Amino acid sequence: MRLMMQSLLADRFKLAVHYETRQIPVYALLLDIPGKLGPLLQQHADDSPCATTPWVPSPPPTAPAQPLDTRFPGPCGGILNMPPSVTGRVRVGARDVTMELIANSMPGTEDEVDRPVLDRTGLTGRFDFAIEFTPKLNGRSDAGSNSRTDSTVPNFLQALKEQLGLKLEPQMGAMDVFVLDYVEQPLN
Repeated sequence: MRLMMQSLLADRFKLAVHYETRQIPVYALLLDIPGKLGPLLQQHADDSPCATTPWVPSPPPTAPAQPLDTRFPGPCGGILNMPPSVTGRVRVGARDVTMELIANSMPGTEDEVDRPVLDRTGLTGRFDFAIEFTPKLNGRSDAGSNSRTDSTVPNFLQALKEQLGLKLEPQMGAMDVFVLDYVEQPLN
C-alpha cells in the first residue's frame, strides 16, 4: 500500500523526496543520577506476569496466583494511558519496553519537549515505568485552581526526574530527516 501511494504521489504531483542524516537540535535522555533509577522505573522481570492485550483471561483455578504490580499497566509492550490519581493530570505507563521506545514517545508530550529525544541512558534491557504529571495547556500548567499552590503537582520535566530518575539535556544529534526535493501542482 505504501509503495502504491508513493507511486501515485510521484506520478500525480511529480513528487521527489529523499532522506538524509543531519545534525539537528535534540534532547538526550539521561539518568539524572548515574546508576540510579527513579521509583517508578524498574527493570522488567522475566518472570513478571504480563499480558499482550488489554483483556486478560482469568487463569485456570489450579494456576498459582501471580501478583501484578499495579503501579504499571497490565498489558506489556506499549505505552498506555492510565487513570490519574487526580483529575487534570496525565498518567501514562508501560511494561516490558525499551528505553529507546520511552525516548521516542516523548516528543509532542509537552511544550517542553519540542524536539526529538535520543536515548543516551546507557540502559539496556526492558523496563516497566509510570509517570504522572500536570500537562501544560497554552503554555501554563492547568490542573485546577488549586494547582498553582500545590507543590506536589509536577510538570512533565519534574515528574521525569522525580518519578523516573531521568532528565533531558539539549544537544545536537544526527537524525534522518525527510527532504522534499520537488513537487508540482497537479493539472486538472
